Amino acid sequence: GSLALLICLMLMCTQEPIFYCAAENSGSRRLAASSHSTELFTQHCPSFEDTGRKDAYAALSMFAMLLYWALLIDLTIFSMRVSAYTLVCGRVMSQVGLFL
Repeated sequence: GSLALLICLMLMCTQEPIFYCAAENSGSRRLAASSHSTELFTQHCPSFEDTGRKDAYAALSMFAMLLYWALLIDLTIFSMRVSAYTLVCGRVMSQVGLFL
């Protein structure tokens, strides 16, 4: 689970639109051709949108979110087990206290 999420996040980093638009954004600050070109962190630039990487990035981000929520659900189950263990220990200790 965690390794798959790490690999998915690393693949997402290779497809990150901000990285592709950063080089184009630095040169276009002086000459604003479109309304999106003056933004600092933009996802709208020809070097990203024309290559078709948007679909790969969307699929990778969907898969990463599914893995993240699966790991989060696993963590809540672990937390519930710890809470049940703590509750049982508290009940046992109160019974031991009554016995003594």
